[in-house]
Amino acid sequence: MPTYGSGTPRCTSSPTGPAPVPSSAGGSWTRAIPPHASTPASRLEDRGLLDDEAVASAFVRDRLRFRPRGARRLSAELRAKGIPAHVAADVVAGVLEDQEVSEGDLARRAARQWLSRQGQGVLRALAGDARSPETQKARRRLRAYLARRGFDGEALRTATDAALREAEESAGAG
Repeated sequence: MPTYGSGTPRCTSSPTGPAPVPSSAGGSWTRAIPPHASTPASRLEDRGLLDDEAVASAFVRDRLRFRPRGARRLSAELRAKGIPAHVAADVVAGVLEDQEVSEGDLARRAARQWLSRQGQGVLRALAGDARSPETQKARRRLRAYLARRGFDGEALRTATDAALREAEESAGAG
């Protein structure tokens, strides 16, 4: 068992199972199950207790509820947790379908959250003349925020347009 310098054991496992380690075949990542643990691990898998799909599905549902992200970002986060790429893509698509939510809906929700944290100056800039430097800066920041959360293409455009309309309404009301 790996230890810290003081000899204290450190945790090397994760809630999704054994930590991924590089394999000898080309440096790709695989799940490492020590030989002495292969029988118990296979028994746990048979009982459905080590299930990448279930863990990934719960993670994606949680993200959709509390921190909306695009499918691209959700898949990347799952792959970073050791979930195989094909499982991550299938789970994200399945959960989006089950929850009856589109990427456009998620992007609009993320844009609303961003708007709610902005001051009146940013809202006025978003609602202002499209050629002013302040407006261009505010729009660029909003698009960058959405892009970092994994939204692109049509979802990003519709969310940006919705946020601009909302900013215009709030600037007109205030």
